[in-house]
Amino acid sequence: MLLLAFHRSLSSSLSKWLHHSGLNMGHFLMPPAISNPEGHYEDMPLVALHDRLLRLHGTDWRFHDEASFDPCCRVDLLNRYIAQREVTTAGAWGAKDPRACLFLPAWRQVLGERGRYLVLLRHWSGSVQSLYRRHGESLAMSEGSADLHGSFW
Repeated sequence: MLLLAFHRSLSSSLSKWLHHSGLNMGHFLMPPAISNPEGHYEDMPLVALHDRLLRLHGTDWRFHDEASFDPCCRVDLLNRYIAQREVTTAGAWGAKDPRACLFLPAWRQVLGERGRYLVLLRHWSGSVQSLYRRHGESLAMSEGSADLHGSFW
């Protein structure tokens, strides 16, 4: 099951609930941060995979049509991720990474009929306000890249 949601749309809370309800959301979950003290419940190998695919297109998680983008580029990497999860996880598994929304055509291609998707919607203004707050707090606490956090302002 792939949880699809934009950044800061309360998907970490839902992913946490799914994980604690018995759905394996990953073996190497992203650790908590100032902006998300209870954790993100994102599988780090999946985040790294999506980041790699975005870098191949000359962009990052802030993608907004500034670069040419083929979501089905390198589906072999998605197939490899799925194979690894199936080998290392007994029973059903899930995954959450906001970047997955950008690659939905590729995910649908590789998962086919096996694919299950949970779409979480939050009004865009709530997500944008949360992004501004997160990056403002990170700037104030000197956490991470000041250039990245400043790019939101």
